Formats: sequence, structure tokens, C-alpha cells
Amino acid sequence: MFAFVGIRNEEKGTGAEHHNAHFDIDEDVLKLGVAATVQYTIDFLKYEGEIPYRRETRSVEKLLQAMNFPIYDPEKE
Repeated sequence: MFAFVGIRNEEKGTGAEHHNAHFDIDEDVLKLGVAATVQYTIDFLKYEGEIPYRRETRSVEKLLQAMNFPIYDPEKE
């Protein structure tokens, strides 16, 4: 499972881009991430139906672009 739970909090001054020296998060969001992951796991383990699966063939970069997610480019800093 992969989920974006949000790390930016302007009041706390957090939310720098991933994979750089200024990366920081609003640590309060970690509780939400853990809770969501645990609930997803419980729901998944309880589910008794068939789970359809289609292998993704796009690269992670292509998936992020398809979601209009900003791609970090160190050349632009």
C-alpha cells in the first residue's frame, strides 16, 4: 500500500520536498499514516472475496506524472 498522507503544515513551517537536505514533516501526520495502514491491513485480512489484480506496467515516474505530482529536479534548485 502506498498513500500520500500529507506532510506540509504552514503553521509549523514543515513540508520541504522529499530527498533533499531540508526535508521535514509534520510528525503529527504519522499517527494518521499508521492508523490508515493498520485499518487497511485489518480490512484486507478480513475480506473473503476475490481480489482482482492487474500488474502496473508504468514506471513510478510515469505514475506520478499521470497524477500531476511534482517531480523533484535537483537541476532546478
